[in-house]
Amino acid sequence: MHREEPARVVAVERGKTTLELDRKPGCGACPLCTDTGRGGMRLELDVTGFRGKNGEALKPGQNVILTIDSRASLRSVCLLFGLPLAGLIAGVVVGQLSPISGMARDASSALLGVVLLAGGFLSTMLYDRKVAAKKPPQPTIQRIESE
Repeated sequence: MHREEPARVVAVERGKTTLELDRKPGCGACPLCTDTGRGGMRLELDVTGFRGKNGEALKPGQNVILTIDSRASLRSVCLLFGLPLAGLIAGVVVGQLSPISGMARDASSALLGVVLLAGGFLSTMLYDRKVAAKKPPQPTIQRIESE
């Protein structure tokens, strides 16, 4: 899944291009950009060798279209909410079908549900630490729109 976002070139220095984007509702948790403080987001990309259709290089003031890969974000959201929820549901079902000896079915379901919910959150936290060390996929400049 890719989405396209309009951006404006602010600076081009030694192969690095600084772009400004409009802030979207989902931008708060994304680690790609920094807040400009004026309602926009600032992004720095390595665009060495990028040329437009006519061979032109990027210049400040140009409007460009970025392609952002949203699969990593979607995977993270599914893991963050899906794994603990699956643990909770599995715990409740297992507690009903095979209660812990000496406990009522409802108490067994509640206990196993909470334990597997906590296990899901712990697994998610450990996975997040592993993934946090990796660099997120960078957006790419698809095309130059105008100056």
